[in-house]
Amino acid sequence: MRELQKPETIRDGHVVTLGYTLTVDGSVIDTSEGEGNAPVEFIQGTEQIVPGLENALYGMAEGESKNVPDLQSPPGRQRSALFGHRTGSPRGHA
Repeated sequence: MRELQKPETIRDGHVVTLGYTLTVDGSVIDTSEGEGNAPVEFIQGTEQIVPGLENALYGMAEGESKNVPDLQSPPGRQRSALFGHRTGSPRGHA
């Protein structure tokens, strides 16, 4: 019997392609879905995106989704983002 390999997870130096939907109080205000929109691509661990979001992505695998609430929202306002697929692979930035 073959041993199953664990999927690679996001870590520093990985090129990440991130699909997202940003909501405020349950209303979508930005998304990478749909015509004219595109996922965000960045190198994990290089502070190219908001630090709280970057930290939430560590350990996620390709195809995994996660709801990341914004803990700094003003009282009574709920902002969150649903982030999806990671593609790409490590590049020489360890």
